[in-house]
Amino acid sequence: MSCFTQSFDEIWKQKIFSIIFTRLKENEIAFLSRYKLKDSIGANFSQEYEQIRTYQNIYYYYYRSKIDNKGLELLIDDEEFYLGNIILLINSNKNDILKYAISWEDELIFAGVEIFKMDSDGLYFYWYNPPNE
Repeated sequence: MSCFTQSFDEIWKQKIFSIIFTRLKENEIAFLSRYKLKDSIGANFSQEYEQIRTYQNIYYYYYRSKIDNKGLELLIDDEEFYLGNIILLINSNKNDILKYAISWEDELIFAGVEIFKMDSDGLYFYWYNPPNE
């Protein structure tokens, strides 16, 4: 019997799930999306949002989000996440949403909060500002 019974894609998604899940247990989460409200998976997890406009883009910040195991699986499988058009923020501050949007355009490491994001090709997973534990 081969040890390769699962596809690479399934294993990759399981790894991403386990990394994010360990950080969600005790932390407040929010989403920052490039998709319009009616198209964003972020709207599935929070009805509270703010629209942010920068010089280059319009973003939607979903805060006080609730996500369980099934929701996290849906998020990871969704093309919005898989293609890097939504980021997950841990313990973000609603007062800093413009900073997060501008950081997305320049460099997310300077956002000052823990962030999970996929690259636009779905092959690279980024974890910005992990805790020092």
